[in-house]
Amino acid sequence: MLNLLKKTALLFCIAIILNRCCSVEYQFKWVGFNTCLLDNSGIETIKATSDSVKEKALGLRIIFKDSIWSLAYQKIGLSTPACATTCRQTFSMVNSMSAIKIYTVYDLSQSYPANSEVTSLFLARYSQNVKSNYLKLSEIISDLSSSNRDQSSMEAFDLFLFNQEKMKPKCRFKIEISFSDHTILNNETTDIVLY
Repeated sequence: MLNLLKKTALLFCIAIILNRCCSVEYQFKWVGFNTCLLDNSGIETIKATSDSVKEKALGLRIIFKDSIWSLAYQKIGLSTPACATTCRQTFSMVNSMSAIKIYTVYDLSQSYPANSEVTSLFLARYSQNVKSNYLKLSEIISDLSSSNRDQSSMEAFDLFLFNQEKMKPKCRFKIEISFSDHTILNNETTDIVLY
């Protein structure tokens, strides 16, 4: 019985060593973002095919660009062919998101003249999960600011305008995203025609 326990423990230790042959930690920094117009009038949200969209269906997709570099490569354990295929990769953020602000460039409505902050009129949803509930921007910020990721990916989320007032026929938005390292990224949409 003792022999069986020793063999099991030995196999368990070998499995751990082979599964952790190496470790690579990457660091990345958010360096920019793009926006595109969405049409939320149908069953699914789609990328708008023109610069016009229904007033109650206006959405914006925020697509982040990041810069990645390898921080450390550490070999652990035995040098076997299995090690080459079992590297554990982690991704750490250098600058986490701290705030998103959205401003209207033109008069949006009676209550929101040009250059007004309109962040509170938007709710968010992850682009890859169209069936998810709408989230407050603070929830998106909190989630995107988590320090470690299993894999590197271009993060994207959608913003949807929920304004109860009658809006002007043309709008444009300036989006400002602040990060923990005091970086501020800005982007502006193109002119959007509402009908």
